Amino acid sequence: MPVEAIFKGAWIFVGVGAFLGAVGVALLVWARHADASNWILQRAPLLSLGHLNARDDAWVRGDVRCDAPLHVPHFGEACVAYDYRQEEKIEESIEDSNGHRRTRTRWVTRQARVEAVDFEIAEGDGSIRIHADEADLRDLPRRSETTHGGQLRHSARFLPIPSTVSALGCVSEHADWLEKHANIPLLVTPKTRAEVIEAAERAEGASRIGGHVALLLGLGAVLHGLAVRAGFPSDASTIWSGPHAILAAITGVTLFVSSWTLYAFNTMLTYRLRTRTAWHQIDVDLKNRYDLVPRLVEVVKGAVGHEQELFERLARLRANALDRNAVIAGDRRCRDDLRHLVLVAEEYPELGTAPLFRKLHRELVALEDKIAHDRAFYDDCATEFNTVIASVPHRWIAGLCSMKEAPLFRAASPETRPPVFEVVGPKRPREPAAP
Repeated sequence: MPVEAIFKGAWIFVGVGAFLGAVGVALLVWARHADASNWILQRAPLLSLGHLNARDDAWVRGDVRCDAPLHVPHFGEACVAYDYRQEEKIEESIEDSNGHRRTRTRWVTRQARVEAVDFEIAEGDGSIRIHADEADLRDLPRRSETTHGGQLRHSARFLPIPSTVSALGCVSEHADWLEKHANIPLLVTPKTRAEVIEAAERAEGASRIGGHVALLLGLGAVLHGLAVRAGFPSDASTIWSGPHAILAAITGVTLFVSSWTLYAFNTMLTYRLRTRTAWHQIDVDLKNRYDLVPRLVEVVKGAVGHEQELFERLARLRANALDRNAVIAGDRRCRDDLRHLVLVAEEYPELGTAPLFRKLHRELVALEDKIAHDRAFYDDCATEFNTVIASVPHRWIAGLCSMKEAPLFRAASPETRPPVFEVVGPKRPREPAAP
């Protein structure tokens, strides 16, 4: 092979390798960004509208309602948001480089309209409002139609009425709006929470695998080209010669392993931080529960004075929650005691109808829903972290960095379902005291 051909072929390998490497890096960066976004999707619990409190980040699901809906141009569908396009087919006669004429068809946008109005998501008697202009509307239904003998094309994406949607956002200060806040997006989609998370995780996994493959191939191509260029053989040897390929492979694998080690270390740090953050959220909600318990106890104590031992156990709960293991061990006892407290209170009709008791009971139900989600989410984060640091070769890096497994909530109790606190009411008349 001529020297000039070898020289040219070497730089072709370098160029292709650099392109593949850039694609691999871009995919890995996108995967890291998607991983952070997916964590936000998973962290927010699916809550009933009646259990929302100010500044909760949560998923809700319900029916779309609007007093003054819009209508999609041309299609006439009632909706709260639409993106409409009208395009015209244009046929052009063009001449190629050889002097041959051919006809090219393209669609030109003649009209484009985007409009949205605020709407409500309703569940039962409750509802929460959404600013449609601020929302990220995903996976909306589409319609398309051609008219005028195929010369005009009409297409639209829209959120119809009636429809059932899921929404993720932060509850406003007065608990009447769902909105963006900090890194919490305002997302509205016909899909369920589980479907959104599953699709996002699939895209993230495909991007991470594609990034690693592209980066490895790119490194190999670049190093192979540079090896050929450095040797610059003057005989008829080819750019696929054995020594060059072996050198490129060894160097490429070395660089890939080094970059992968750094990537794996950062990944384990991220998972450990997420596990700690998930635990912090449990701690916050448990403290809210501990703050609610004394108020609930004071309301019940006047009517149920004989449960003094139960009241004292509940009073000691917060004082004994000193570390993670203590909280995990005490959570089941706390749930059992609270369940018993509510069951005892149900025996007294004056408590079941008291506004303050019912208000505190609703707050307790909402907190138990959040804590149940927090426990499951923490276990998912901890399991992911524990799996990574226990797998080969991550376990070698984790051992060097003294990373230890995180304890699981499910390990402390065989229960897999949260305690059920139904809406209370009088069960039976209170029996008069014995004379």
